[in-house]
Amino acid sequence: MKVLIISPHPDDLELWAGGTAAKLVSEGYQVRSIILTDGRKSPRSFQCSDDEMAKIRKKEGTQAHQVLGIKDFEYFGLPNIKNEKLVEDILRKELEKEYDEIYMPDPGDAHSTHVKVAEMTLALARVMNIKSALWSYDGWNFLHNPDKFVEIEDFLPVKVKAIKCHKSQNTDKKYWEAMEKFARVRAILMDPHEITDVKYAEAFKKLN
Repeated sequence: MKVLIISPHPDDLELWAGGTAAKLVSEGYQVRSIILTDGRKSPRSFQCSDDEMAKIRKKEGTQAHQVLGIKDFEYFGLPNIKNEKLVEDILRKELEKEYDEIYMPDPGDAHSTHVKVAEMTLALARVMNIKSALWSYDGWNFLHNPDKFVEIEDFLPVKVKAIKCHKSQNTDKKYWEAMEKFARVRAILMDPHEITDVKYAEAFKKLN
């Protein structure tokens, strides 16, 4: 099976779907990851230019993908998504490849770039009559009533290691620590009526 994971920023996959991506790779899925922007405006407490930050983020992201076992990944290096035609062209070419599953940000995310990328992807999917299963991953305001939980206990160490590759982002905020705890929360809250043995999970919402 072919899977596409769309990330507006260099670490979105790692944060919100890293365990799932590593699990899919281990199960023999063909996983492709595309990263739209170069992260040049990423928050940092240290001094560096935007161009330097973009180079740092690509290097960190490349290492993270290697940790997750994803061999097919591509950085498009956009400074932002203001050039909507360019973003649309990139997304259209990807959707033409006929994936079985596509993972993307949620259109209800609190991050405006995530929302825009999700809306553009969904609009194209409708126009192109895409048959792929479309899933949104968690984000800055967390999914409401997810449709699918993926158990990632065996892949949590890999997910954490991949997040830690983004050293520039973990200098001031320990994202890896937060995501480890969040995966535990997701597992505990999988079902309000049942006791589950799942220790760590990632959540997704069906979009079609």
